[in-house]
Amino acid sequence: MFQTLTVLSYVPQFARWGLILVVCILLYRHFSLPSLPWIAAQYAITFIFGLFAGQFFDFLRAFVRGTAHLSVTLSYIGVGSILLAGLIKLLTTLLILSEIAYFIYTHCPDVQSKPLSRLVLVRTHVTSLGLMLIALTLVKPAAWLVLSIFRHPNTAIYP
Repeated sequence: MFQTLTVLSYVPQFARWGLILVVCILLYRHFSLPSLPWIAAQYAITFIFGLFAGQFFDFLRAFVRGTAHLSVTLSYIGVGSILLAGLIKLLTTLLILSEIAYFIYTHCPDVQSKPLSRLVLVRTHVTSLGLMLIALTLVKPAAWLVLSIFRHPNTAIYP
C-alpha cells in the first residue's frame, strides 16, 4: 500500500512538469523567446534533484548521528540554500519579465515606458543571466553534497 501511494505521489509531479514542458515547447516554437530554454533547463535540473531529495536526506540523517558541531554547519548551509533559492527566483522572474516586456514593446508600440525599455535591455543579456541561473541551480544542492563528502571521520555510513 505504501509503495502504491509513493508511486501515485509522483503522478501529479510528472503531470505538472510535463505540462510545463509542453507549454514551453509550444511557446518557443511560436515566439522568439531566448530565455525560455534557460528557464526550462533550470526547472529540469530542479525536477531531477527533487526526485532524489528523499534518498539524499536519508543519507544526511545517517550522517548527522555522532557528528559534533553539525547543527551550526547545517544552519549555515540551510541559510545559504535559502539565499540561493531567492537568487534563483529573482533571476527566473527577471528573465520572464524581460520576455513579457519585449512582447509588449514589440506588439504594442503605443505603450512607451522607461521600466519596460529597461527590461527589454535585460533581454540582451539572456545568455549570461541564463548561465548564472543554471550555475546557481547546480550550486544549491552542491552545498549539501560537499557536506556529505567532508563528513566527520567517526561517522561510518558505509560498511
